[in-house]
Amino acid sequence: MKELKWKLRTFDDIDYNNINPGLLLREMLKYRGIEDPESWLQVSKENENDPSLLKNIDEATNLLQSVIVGLENKPSKKIYIQVDADTDGFTSSAILYEFISSISNCEIEIGIHEGKEHGLDLKEALASNANLIIVPDASGNPEDYKILKKKNIPSIIFDHHDYPEEDFDTIVVNCNYEPYPNKSLSGAGVVLKACQYFCYKYDIDYNFDRLYALASIGMVADVMSLQELENQYIIRYGLKHIKNHEFFNELLKDRMGNPVEVVTIKDIGWSIGPNINAVIRLGSMEEKQMLFNTLICPNENVNSQKRGADGEVVPRYIEMCRICKNLKAKQNRLVQSALKIIEPEINLKHNLIYYIDEANELPFELSGLIANRLLSSYKRPVLLLKHFHDYEDNTMPDCWAGSMRSITAEGFEDPRSIFNEMTGVREFAGHAEACGAKIFKDSFDGFLAEAYEKLDKIDFDNQLYTVEAVIPCRPFDETLGKLFAQEDIWGSGIEKPLMMITGIDCIGAEYMGKEGQHVKINTPKIDIVIFDDVDLVNKLKDSKNYTMNAIGTISWNDWEDQPKLQMIVDGYELIEKQDNEWNVYDF
Repeated sequence: MKELKWKLRTFDDIDYNNINPGLLLREMLKYRGIEDPESWLQVSKENENDPSLLKNIDEATNLLQSVIVGLENKPSKKIYIQVDADTDGFTSSAILYEFISSISNCEIEIGIHEGKEHGLDLKEALASNANLIIVPDASGNPEDYKILKKKNIPSIIFDHHDYPEEDFDTIVVNCNYEPYPNKSLSGAGVVLKACQYFCYKYDIDYNFDRLYALASIGMVADVMSLQELENQYIIRYGLKHIKNHEFFNELLKDRMGNPVEVVTIKDIGWSIGPNINAVIRLGSMEEKQMLFNTLICPNENVNSQKRGADGEVVPRYIEMCRICKNLKAKQNRLVQSALKIIEPEINLKHNLIYYIDEANELPFELSGLIANRLLSSYKRPVLLLKHFHDYEDNTMPDCWAGSMRSITAEGFEDPRSIFNEMTGVREFAGHAEACGAKIFKDSFDGFLAEAYEKLDKIDFDNQLYTVEAVIPCRPFDETLGKLFAQEDIWGSGIEKPLMMITGIDCIGAEYMGKEGQHVKINTPKIDIVIFDDVDLVNKLKDSKNYTMNAIGTISWNDWEDQPKLQMIVDGYELIEKQDNEWNVYDF
């Protein structure tokens, strides 16, 4: 039987178990970098930063004002907005569109990418014949902006990705540039601040509630840190107004068709964001256009394309929700099909899982999702690759390119830095545990040999868990469980705490999933859920004469009418019961 390795986090030599939940929460927040938990828990408008601190904001607002001012007496002008291909990109552009259209009569054209491209589509932007081009949540190729300047077409970038300002021959408003103090805004957050400043500068009375709702979705979907008080305020305020947007409210209905009472960060991360992303990944251009139109104008009537609807007219948000859910279901099917192609080819002798899609069998727009599923099953770094030719630089050798997903381990804290030092690597860029990869084809064998050599020395199985409470299953402390399950506290930068539950009797085990590969152990106060563990399933089917100690995160399962606490297990150990042991579940 494998041993579960763990340690209990303490402060001032005091066991977390021995303090009251309120104090425990504050100490957990302090550990996560929140210096003043009271202020963080009671965040207010005062915690927002002055938008005038954004570098180049005056130049950007002056330019925008010059385009939209006094249009009643002048020929109509046109603005082109480039929509970036993710949830933050769509919400950033929706904020900008809604704001500009509400304070002017400018013609606005939006540009949507065919696939998952990022940055300015120069060809489409030029074809628009716009008087101003705005690119929120992305930048693109610096050479494109030089072309715009030569053609005397002004442009603005509103962004949060870190790059030198001087790379772009245009006005760049970016929260990473000094003196703005919050480097963790998303694109939607930057656009929101720009709109705030525009209203301040030109004395415009504007209701920002809908814009905050859109910004909160962009912020959560782009995994912006909740440690920043400004981010915390934007998200919390936005959550209060999400239900007022018909599209989001419809997406948030529970399985019985009832709207949620209180919207949480989890609702964005588990419902709104994934549904929007499914359309961005798999939707047609018509469906992506409809998605954007739904964000800015959800109630307009459209013809339903539902089978058997016979031209029925419905509000746009109803039709869009139907499309979202269909595409999300399609996405799940495609991921499952891809796993069936990849898994027989996996070499488990090494600590790197890779697959090269030479035959273009996989839906590459889903490579990140597929890699995440493989990571979840095998707990090893995953590389999914396909052919890549750099058409912008024909001198560059062809690459294998795609997605990397990884867990961290001792000696492997930042996979990017390790991979970028290896033979034949052009680039590993993005987040530490989720990034894009490019490896030169001709050097791939050398890369693979080096990767095996380095990664095979890393013990990915010997994970040491740091838990913040150890609780017996009988009796389970519901007060502490509810604290650990709070969905409006834990998020990016404020990671969910791990709990250890001991003495879980496996007599209550049942099996879930199409192939019965998941385990749920029912106990009176909390359900214990282990995903994708066929070995455990086989063990328990053979004999349930075990108890379990498990470590994981606590959440609410609202599948039934009565929500119940559940643990999603990260690690566990089985202990075989002695013949003379008994417990309440035996009766």
